Amino acid sequence: MAEAASFANIWVPFCRKHNIEPRNPETYFNLKKDPYKNKVLSDFVKDRRRVKREYDEFKVRINGLPDSIRRRSDAYHAREELKAMKEQRQKKEDEPVEVIKIKKATWMADGTHWPGTWLTPAPDHSKGDHAGIIQVMLKPPSDEPLCGTSDDSRVIDFTDIDIRLPMLVYVSREKRPGYDHNKKAGAMNALVRASAIMSNGAFILNLDCDHYIYNSQAMREGMCFMMDRGGDRIC
Repeated sequence: MAEAASFANIWVPFCRKHNIEPRNPETYFNLKKDPYKNKVLSDFVKDRRRVKREYDEFKVRINGLPDSIRRRSDAYHAREELKAMKEQRQKKEDEPVEVIKIKKATWMADGTHWPGTWLTPAPDHSKGDHAGIIQVMLKPPSDEPLCGTSDDSRVIDFTDIDIRLPMLVYVSREKRPGYDHNKKAGAMNALVRASAIMSNGAFILNLDCDHYIYNSQAMREGMCFMMDRGGDRIC
């Protein structure tokens, strides 16, 4: 999600600047129709080429994350074992040092344990036994448009383009053995409670991993339909 949030900094303003549809980058870059049709801004070709490169690099980073996390965790694990052996030598100077086995944790980039499920499951860190996690990935946007300027250090010129991004929060509910987590109903309950505190939004849209939105106005149209008090254009 951190990688996706980083890529969104360039992808979302690019879509706004050039009215890109659909806004799923994988679908957009694999369209068979002419991507330049009806595009009038002279810098579209350059912008599209740069964003395509950023997207390809983003996918490579995503594909490499499992191996990167594993290598980082192995390095931290080796360090912790050496540290434990050193402490044992200091306490028992005249006794032979025993091999110390430490639980193989999954480590984050900041040098702390991942609070959720580890690559090598352990008590309090397995699929059905872990703490709850709430992490704000992107802070709430301002009420007023935030436009880019020519002084921005971005790879694309977003002058006069709204560069705000929606709030993004990672939520993982707590699970413990012996307690029914109620599957999707329990997941939705956790999301509703977190949303009420963090954003208190008036609408909730639940999308599964196999759901896609192919029109950026779809959610707005849905809200107009639900708020119809005298015509579907009232919003």
